[in-house]
Amino acid sequence: MTRVFRFTSLATGAALVLATVLATAVAAQGPGPGRMGRSGGPGGPGGRGGPGVAGLPLGQLDLTEAQRTQIRDVMTRHQADGRAAADKLRQAREVQREASQAVPLNEGAIRMAASAVADAEADAAIVQARIHNEVFALLTSEQQAKAKQIADQREARMEQRRKQMEERLRQRQAQ
Repeated sequence: MTRVFRFTSLATGAALVLATVLATAVAAQGPGPGRMGRSGGPGGPGGRGGPGVAGLPLGQLDLTEAQRTQIRDVMTRHQADGRAAADKLRQAREVQREASQAVPLNEGAIRMAASAVADAEADAAIVQARIHNEVFALLTSEQQAKAKQIADQREARMEQRRKQMEERLRQRQAQ
């Protein structure tokens, strides 16, 4: 695996974890005016195949009001952990950026900074996994099955897009 690919993978993963943690914090605040307790709309969290809160398409699962309340409680309980993980990740990425741009080059500092980013990403992923597990446990078996089906469909679409992008890249390189 090349360093650029690894760096890009880490950066993408960090961005996804950060976005999910921040979405969790927003969702913990409850529905806004006029949203009638729905978790997003078309194209919003959980709408039209989006991963939603805790990586689950909650807007597509016909949650009861009791489930919505329980999910908000889960989000509220983990809000401080999510913010702390996001802050740690942001700070680690800043240190890594500074180490990468330092003159003269200091490979040791870059490696330490990259390791700190990886640790921060792991911490954020653990917070996200805890939220996911707690929210998933609140769903009925039918909702869980539907969530898995939607996730499988989303994965299939992502794989199809990846293959299409690779094909376009091959075509451009052949020109």
